[in-house]
Amino acid sequence: MNKEKIQSVTFTLVGSVLQLTSVALISVLGFVLLIVGLGKLKDNLDEAGASAVGLIRLGAILGAVGAVIGLIPLIGLVGGIFGLVAFILEVVGYFKLKDSQSIGEVGKNGVNLILLAILVAIIGGIIGFFVSAIPVVGTIVTSIFAAGAIILMFLGWLKIQEGLIES
Repeated sequence: MNKEKIQSVTFTLVGSVLQLTSVALISVLGFVLLIVGLGKLKDNLDEAGASAVGLIRLGAILGAVGAVIGLIPLIGLVGGIFGLVAFILEVVGYFKLKDSQSIGEVGKNGVNLILLAILVAIIGGIIGFFVSAIPVVGTIVTSIFAAGAIILMFLGWLKIQEGLIES
Protein backbone atom coordinates (compact mmCIF):
# COMPACT_ATOMS: atom_id res chain seq x y z
CA MET A 1 0.00 0.00 0.00
CA ASN A 2 1.39 3.40 -0.98
CA LYS A 3 1.73 5.64 2.08
CA GLU A 4 1.82 8.72 -0.18
CA LYS A 5 -1.66 7.93 -1.56
CA ILE A 6 -3.15 7.60 1.90
CA GLN A 7 -1.40 10.71 3.16
CA SER A 8 -2.59 12.77 0.19
CA VAL A 9 -6.21 11.86 0.81
CA THR A 10 -5.86 12.50 4.55
CA PHE A 11 -4.65 16.06 3.92
CA THR A 12 -7.36 16.57 1.34
CA LEU A 13 -10.05 15.17 3.62
CA VAL A 14 -9.13 17.39 6.55
CA GLY A 15 -8.81 20.42 4.29
CA SER A 16 -12.16 19.76 2.64
CA VAL A 17 -13.94 19.51 5.96
CA LEU A 18 -12.23 22.58 7.45
CA GLN A 19 -12.96 24.76 4.43
CA LEU A 20 -16.68 24.19 5.05
CA THR A 21 -16.50 25.97 8.39
CA SER A 22 -17.75 29.52 8.71
CA VAL A 23 -14.87 30.56 10.96
CA ALA A 24 -12.61 32.46 8.56
CA LEU A 25 -9.19 31.55 9.94
CA ILE A 26 -10.06 27.86 10.22
CA SER A 27 -11.43 28.01 6.69
CA VAL A 28 -8.11 29.42 5.43
CA LEU A 29 -6.24 26.63 7.24
CA GLY A 30 -8.61 24.15 5.59
CA PHE A 31 -7.82 25.57 2.17
CA VAL A 32 -4.07 25.31 2.83
CA LEU A 33 -4.37 21.65 3.86
CA LEU A 34 -6.64 20.99 0.89
CA ILE A 35 -4.12 22.55 -1.51
CA VAL A 36 -1.25 20.49 -0.04
CA GLY A 37 -3.28 17.28 -0.11
CA LEU A 38 -4.48 17.82 -3.67
CA GLY A 39 -0.91 18.50 -4.78
CA LYS A 40 0.16 15.15 -3.37
CA LEU A 41 -2.93 13.38 -4.70
CA LYS A 42 -2.37 14.69 -8.22
CA ASP A 43 0.89 12.73 -8.44
CA ASN A 44 -0.93 9.46 -7.72
CA LEU A 45 -3.62 9.70 -10.39
CA ASP A 46 -3.91 9.03 -14.10
CA GLU A 47 -4.06 11.91 -16.57
CA ALA A 48 -7.83 12.43 -16.22
CA GLY A 49 -7.64 12.40 -12.44
CA ALA A 50 -4.62 14.70 -12.35
CA SER A 51 -6.37 17.19 -14.62
CA ALA A 52 -9.50 17.11 -12.45
CA VAL A 53 -7.52 17.50 -9.24
CA GLY A 54 -5.66 20.39 -10.89
CA LEU A 55 -9.00 22.19 -11.33
CA ILE A 56 -10.07 21.42 -7.77
CA ARG A 57 -6.69 22.67 -6.54
CA LEU A 58 -6.96 25.89 -8.56
CA GLY A 59 -10.41 26.37 -7.03
CA ALA A 60 -8.96 25.79 -3.57
CA ILE A 61 -6.23 28.36 -4.20
CA LEU A 62 -8.80 30.93 -5.34
CA GLY A 63 -10.97 29.99 -2.36
CA ALA A 64 -8.07 30.59 0.01
CA VAL A 65 -7.35 33.96 -1.58
CA GLY A 66 -11.05 34.82 -1.33
CA ALA A 67 -11.18 33.78 2.32
CA VAL A 68 -8.16 35.95 3.14
CA ILE A 69 -9.59 38.93 1.21
CA GLY A 70 -12.88 38.35 3.02
CA LEU A 71 -11.10 39.06 6.30
CA ILE A 72 -10.35 42.61 5.15
CA PRO A 73 -13.13 45.07 5.99
CA LEU A 74 -14.87 46.85 3.12
CA ILE A 75 -13.58 44.56 0.37
CA GLY A 76 -15.19 41.35 1.54
CA LEU A 77 -17.38 41.33 -1.58
CA VAL A 78 -14.28 40.76 -3.71
CA GLY A 79 -13.49 37.75 -1.52
CA GLY A 80 -17.01 36.48 -2.17
CA ILE A 81 -16.45 36.71 -5.93
CA PHE A 82 -13.22 34.72 -5.57
CA GLY A 83 -15.18 32.20 -3.49
CA LEU A 84 -17.87 31.82 -6.16
CA VAL A 85 -15.32 31.25 -8.94
CA ALA A 86 -13.46 28.81 -6.69
CA PHE A 87 -16.66 26.93 -5.96
CA ILE A 88 -17.49 26.56 -9.67
CA LEU A 89 -13.97 25.31 -10.47
CA GLU A 90 -14.11 22.79 -7.64
CA VAL A 91 -17.50 21.42 -8.70
CA VAL A 92 -16.35 21.06 -12.33
CA GLY A 93 -13.18 19.37 -11.06
CA TYR A 94 -15.16 16.89 -8.98
CA PHE A 95 -17.35 16.00 -11.97
CA LYS A 96 -14.20 15.43 -14.06
CA LEU A 97 -12.64 13.33 -11.29
CA LYS A 98 -15.31 10.72 -11.96
CA ASP A 99 -13.52 10.03 -15.28
CA SER A 100 -10.36 8.89 -13.48
CA GLN A 101 -9.62 5.19 -13.58
CA SER A 102 -7.14 5.56 -10.70
CA ILE A 103 -9.87 5.85 -8.09
CA GLY A 104 -11.94 2.89 -9.32
CA GLU A 105 -15.68 2.51 -8.89
CA VAL A 106 -15.47 2.91 -5.12
CA GLY A 107 -13.70 6.24 -5.56
CA LYS A 108 -16.26 7.37 -8.12
CA ASN A 109 -18.97 6.67 -5.55
CA GLY A 110 -16.92 8.81 -3.16
CA VAL A 111 -16.95 11.67 -5.66
CA ASN A 112 -20.74 11.35 -5.81
CA LEU A 113 -20.87 11.68 -2.01
CA ILE A 114 -18.69 14.81 -2.19
CA LEU A 115 -20.99 16.32 -4.82
CA LEU A 116 -23.95 15.45 -2.62
CA ALA A 117 -22.17 17.15 0.31
CA ILE A 118 -21.80 20.29 -1.79
CA LEU A 119 -25.51 20.17 -2.69
CA VAL A 120 -26.50 19.70 0.96
CA ALA A 121 -24.31 22.66 1.94
CA ILE A 122 -25.93 24.84 -0.73
CA ILE A 123 -29.45 23.84 0.30
CA GLY A 124 -28.56 24.40 3.95
CA GLY A 125 -27.19 27.83 3.16
CA ILE A 126 -30.29 28.83 1.22
CA ILE A 127 -32.67 27.54 3.87
CA GLY A 128 -30.52 29.05 6.60
CA PHE A 129 -30.68 32.42 4.86
CA PHE A 130 -34.47 32.37 4.87
CA VAL A 131 -34.94 31.09 8.42
CA SER A 132 -32.10 33.11 9.96
CA ALA A 133 -34.61 35.70 11.16
CA ILE A 134 -36.16 33.10 13.47
CA PRO A 135 -34.06 32.96 16.65
CA VAL A 136 -32.52 29.56 17.41
CA VAL A 137 -34.37 27.80 14.56
CA GLY A 138 -32.08 29.26 11.88
CA THR A 139 -28.99 28.16 13.78
CA ILE A 140 -30.33 24.66 14.34
CA VAL A 141 -31.40 24.16 10.72
CA THR A 142 -28.12 25.51 9.35
CA SER A 143 -26.13 23.35 11.78
CA ILE A 144 -27.97 20.19 10.74
CA PHE A 145 -27.27 20.79 7.07
CA ALA A 146 -23.64 21.73 7.79
CA ALA A 147 -23.14 18.54 9.83
CA GLY A 148 -24.68 16.49 7.03
CA ALA A 149 -22.38 18.11 4.46
CA ILE A 150 -19.30 17.50 6.61
CA ILE A 151 -20.20 13.84 7.15
CA LEU A 152 -20.84 13.29 3.43
CA MET A 153 -17.57 15.05 2.52
CA PHE A 154 -15.69 12.89 5.01
CA LEU A 155 -17.25 9.66 3.74
CA GLY A 156 -16.66 10.67 0.13
CA TRP A 157 -12.94 11.20 0.65
CA LEU A 158 -12.67 7.93 2.55
CA LYS A 159 -14.22 6.17 -0.47
CA ILE A 160 -11.74 7.88 -2.79
CA GLN A 161 -8.94 6.71 -0.52
CA GLU A 162 -10.35 3.18 -0.60
CA GLY A 163 -10.54 3.30 -4.39
CA LEU A 164 -6.92 4.46 -4.62
CA ILE A 165 -5.78 1.65 -2.34
CA GLU A 166 -7.65 -0.93 -4.39
CA SER A 167 -6.18 0.24 -7.69
